[in-house]
Amino acid sequence: MENDPIREEAKAKADSEKGKEILKQRKSVPEPVWGNIQVQDEWKQMHGRGMDNASREFKLHCVMHNIRKIVKVYFNSPSYHETSTRGTIIQGLPANKADLMRGGE
Repeated sequence: MENDPIREEAKAKADSEKGKEILKQRKSVPEPVWGNIQVQDEWKQMHGRGMDNASREFKLHCVMHNIRKIVKVYFNSPSYHETSTRGTIIQGLPANKADLMRGGE
C-alpha cells in the first residue's frame, strides 16, 4: 500500500482546491432518499426487466417520494392551518381531525 502512485495521485487531486470543491458537492448523499424509498414503499428490487423499464420504475418511485415531501410541507404550512380552521372546500366534510373524531359535527 505504501508508495502506491495511484493512491498518491488521488490524494493529491482530493487535496487540491478543485478537488475540495468536488468533494463538498459529494457530501449531499442520496442514501437517505434511497432508504426512505426502500422503507416507505417496501421496495427492495426492480420488477421491470431491462434498463428502460427499471429506469421508468425508479423514476416513478422518485416522483412518489417527492410528492410525499411536498404533501408533508403543505400540511405543516401556515396556509393549510388557516384553511383547515375555516372548514373544508367540500361541504359536509369535517374541517379537521378533531371534528372527524367527533363524527363531523
